[in-house]
Amino acid sequence: GGDVFKWTDDVVDGQYVLLGREWNSDDCQITNGKRGVHFSHDAMEKGNVSYIDGVSNDANSRPLVVQHWLDVWGNTCNGVSPVRETSQLLANNEQPPLEEPPLEEPPTLALQASNPNLLPVNGDPNQRPKMYTFFHRIDAEKRGTGMEDSKDNALLDAWREKWTAAGWDPEIINLDHAKQHSDYERFYERLQLVPMQGNGGKSVNRPYNELCFLRWLAMASVGGGFMSDYDLLPLGYGSGDSNPQPMELPNNGEFTVYSIVPGSQGAGIPCLVSGSPEEWTRMAFRLLENGVEHKDKEDHWTDMFALMDLRYGGDVFKW
Repeated sequence: GGDVFKWTDDVVDGQYVLLGREWNSDDCQITNGKRGVHFSHDAMEKGNVSYIDGVSNDANSRPLVVQHWLDVWGNTCNGVSPVRETSQLLANNEQPPLEEPPLEEPPTLALQASNPNLLPVNGDPNQRPKMYTFFHRIDAEKRGTGMEDSKDNALLDAWREKWTAAGWDPEIINLDHAKQHSDYERFYERLQLVPMQGNGGKSVNRPYNELCFLRWLAMASVGGGFMSDYDLLPLGYGSGDSNPQPMELPNNGEFTVYSIVPGSQGAGIPCLVSGSPEEWTRMAFRLLENGVEHKDKEDHWTDMFALMDLRYGGDVFKW
């Protein structure tokens, strides 16, 4: 067979930048040449945010942590930040919206050329690369993410603001987009065979983990492209270098994973990925079948476990 997918190591695990103190110029090497930082649940648990007033290592603190950290990083590393600082928002009487964002029309942010910290980006959304994230609200009684609605909203707002200011056209997609895929019914029926019992074997977080598989179909339905988790925030242009991200997909649209488990040889983390619509469909079913293969071997299997496991398959794996 051919390649399963390609991978790079272009994302910084958030635990390595939450150091228990303010960022300084000696730390900038960690982020040099990286596309973004992943402020995951795990990063919040393992990192140290005690130096930031009013926050804890709880996942719900992430909206404040990402705002604070990116502001400091932008003022420290290369002296350039693609995002407006909170102080500037307040000076212009602009409050970051905390209401639930509409999923149909992503808001546009007026990037002010007078701010010397802003990177020059193209103001026409049609000339900006798309960045998608998948988010579908789960009823509180069925939710096992530990996130409150207001904190989810705040993190989504931060995600859209940062990617917009970095020169992208961000858009939130949801379960309705997955249902538009012609293979949705067949995919969902087979998804019920994948073990997702979670901690304690009670399947408390099964709705969330099913959505993680279904987001791959959603991305195929919207035409493919880049997708990031909503807690993956860009560094600079989010391109990994000093130039804005081109409109063309990397590797001619072949499926590409940009984050791996630190120190591994391709244990992919699907927090930042890209591919053509055909590649998104192909990967969706590869992950699904990998999960079904583990129904009698494991109690709990996720799309991330499947992505990691695929590198051990019979296909040639290039990186």
